[in-house]
Amino acid sequence: MISQDTMFGSVVVIGGGHGLSSTLEAVVGESARVTALVGVADDGGSSGRLRSLYGLVPPGDLRRCLSVLLEPSAQVGDLLEHRFPSGEFEGHAIGNLLLVAAMQHFQTSPTTALSVLGEIFRSRGEVVPLANEPMTLCAQLLDGTRVRGQVGIHLTRDIDRVWVEPGGLEVDPAVSAAILEADLIVVGPGSLFTSVLAALVHPGVLDLLRAAAAPKVFVANLREQRQETIGLTALDQVRALERHGFIPDTIVLDRCSAGFGELEGFGGRVLAEEVALADSSHAVHDPERLRKVLAVAAGAVTPLDR
Repeated sequence: MISQDTMFGSVVVIGGGHGLSSTLEAVVGESARVTALVGVADDGGSSGRLRSLYGLVPPGDLRRCLSVLLEPSAQVGDLLEHRFPSGEFEGHAIGNLLLVAAMQHFQTSPTTALSVLGEIFRSRGEVVPLANEPMTLCAQLLDGTRVRGQVGIHLTRDIDRVWVEPGGLEVDPAVSAAILEADLIVVGPGSLFTSVLAALVHPGVLDLLRAAAAPKVFVANLREQRQETIGLTALDQVRALERHGFIPDTIVLDRCSAGFGELEGFGGRVLAEEVALADSSHAVHDPERLRKVLAVAAGAVTPLDR
């Protein structure tokens, strides 16, 4: 049930990459509880370098979520996002280094380290990795070829399915509790195979989503991504989710980039509205617009007037 004091109640957001930040911004001010469940298969950039050097989970997507959940007026989030332009730390974000330092200093799991940092910086929500050790994303293409590594898969087309290794890991209790106690579960937006599905195929996640009573919403990207989703319609992307075992109740599309016709045959609800940031050269979701659509998906308000 939706709390009378908030629009959304308890919200879980699942994925990775930059797409999660828009969803978190959309719900954090109107939720009794916000939890970002983040994939840990990234192997590129600063995250990949730190992962390789220390054997820890890649910190980048975790850091980004934590930054968004901090009070904007505190400016700490902006500081965590600062990247060194040159020198020994060139390309590293301060938040990445801080998260690695917290795991080492407290000799604890990424989940606990993020909890400690959240308390220090007074986070408005929780950030929980979907595994406490780094995972490797693997893909099989339509022709049977297999590709390993998130960066390599992102540059590949004709992807049939993805999975992560190692398998058989136990699900963190924090992940289970967040999903099963949620009032609303939002997946995406983000790169279909290397962010969205890369998170969903982490150990135990799909089973928990099937068991969860909360409505499940998939927020689609605003445009194709070169190679990874080139030529895929909205329906193709939904079928890819279903092929992996995730069946959303609601699909959120941008009215200007995808129409209802593309999802004929999908059994759930389609909300095609203006959710892109206006007057932007980049395909970015507008948190305010997305909030209004998610409120409809959650049943917190009546359908939007057209």
